[in-house]
Amino acid sequence: MDNTTSTLQDLYNRTPRRHNDENIKEINNIVTEYEDILMSIEAINGYYEKQLPAFFDVVEEVKLTIKKSNDKKISKKSKDEYFDIAACTLKDSIEELISLYGDGKKV
Repeated sequence: MDNTTSTLQDLYNRTPRRHNDENIKEINNIVTEYEDILMSIEAINGYYEKQLPAFFDVVEEVKLTIKKSNDKKISKKSKDEYFDIAACTLKDSIEELISLYGDGKKV
């Protein structure tokens, strides 16, 4: 397994599913790492550069949803729901990227 693929798989496995302060920090760290990986893959060649804009859009969507899940004005249930949406969206995006990336040699 390629190093990038194994790192992506690790991010996928580390993505928390329960809303709490510690998991908010963890998912934000994962999103930052994921964004860094997206930038490094984008720099490989033109094929990946053309494929990745949608992934960056998902990262922004996940960030906004995480922010909503930490809103002090909403109920615990709503926080849990927003966090779950963010975690699921992130995991789906990571899975899709693993599939797209393959061995990193597509052109």
